[in-house]
Amino acid sequence: AGSGTMAGGAEPRPAGHGSPRLYVFVVAAFAALNSTNLGYDMGVNSSVGYHLQEKAGGMELTDLQLEMFFGIFGWAAILGALSAHSVSDRLGRRRAFAVSSVGFIVGVSWTALAPNYLSLMLGRLITGLGVGFGLAVDPLYISEVSPPEYRGRLVTWSETATNVGILMGFVAGDVLRPVRSDIAWRILIGIGAVLPVVLLILVFTVMPESPRWLVLFGREEEAEVILRRCYPEDADVPAVIQSIKDSIQQETEANGSMTWYNLLCRPSAPVRRMLIVGVGVAICQQTTAIEAIQYYLIYILDYSGVNSRSRQFDFLIALGVVKVSVIVLAGRLFDHPRGGRRPLLIASNIGIFVALVALGINLHQESPSVVLGVAALMVYMIFFSLGMV
Repeated sequence: AGSGTMAGGAEPRPAGHGSPRLYVFVVAAFAALNSTNLGYDMGVNSSVGYHLQEKAGGMELTDLQLEMFFGIFGWAAILGALSAHSVSDRLGRRRAFAVSSVGFIVGVSWTALAPNYLSLMLGRLITGLGVGFGLAVDPLYISEVSPPEYRGRLVTWSETATNVGILMGFVAGDVLRPVRSDIAWRILIGIGAVLPVVLLILVFTVMPESPRWLVLFGREEEAEVILRRCYPEDADVPAVIQSIKDSIQQETEANGSMTWYNLLCRPSAPVRRMLIVGVGVAICQQTTAIEAIQYYLIYILDYSGVNSRSRQFDFLIALGVVKVSVIVLAGRLFDHPRGGRRPLLIASNIGIFVALVALGINLHQESPSVVLGVAALMVYMIFFSLGMV
């Protein structure tokens, strides 16, 4: 929703000058639960891995089988993400949340009850599809219900929620640490079905449909009701709706003139630069080894000399707390006049490089240093959370 320009004084702003209503913060928090699902899955699998490899009680997975168990999730998430845009546009954002939640519930339930490795992998595949489909929905939904001045801050709640979920997974692993491996890993994975059930209930009882989606399908009266609940009291809601219609029209015209061939093979100079930056940052984020480090944290700590399972989880939880804290700080720095995203991104990559080099050197030693290993992981988590999220 557009904002006025400055010309001798502030022009009226359709979105209003006041603070948004509490309702929009509540709805954004509910939507962010979708990202918490992903975070919990990532965090809990840090401890599920060693349970699955236990000789007495686990599934006795080999290293290769465990790698495939972790890896299939990412490939399935890619497939789910590819369909997210078209399905959420057809069904609406609320139903998209529902589809993602059902996929997650089916996937984690199947995985938790798996009698053998093949069934375990199938459950993991279904979970990945659900997560990949839903991962793009909550930031999109939050951006579409939020007033412009608060949109960036509220959208960062998705990433914060992911890291809160990771911390929850670490805590769950620590709580169930004394339980037998053949029971513990099933409970840990099964707990992951709780939040999707809660989100399903909220979707059909509390959360409204996206105003933008309603305008897209000509349901402007419904959109107006929702916008009045989310925007400041002085907002010019009819003007907001008109700006949404204008934006949709511009997107429709742009989509009509841009084909995949022109986008990828014959892009204009500005589009080429956007592609390089956008795709490059995404590739850079994944090649910083975040997935590998996240899933194998227990193993890395073990190889670094932290052999006590209790101490390993102490460090896991400490890392999780630091990660969440830095994410919250980074969210405030994104739009700071003296900060911005580019300096944070540069600082983040430098810190990650130093941390990974230190970690690699330490793990290569015959007697790795516990202090260096834990410090390298801590520095890695801090700098990744600072600018790579």
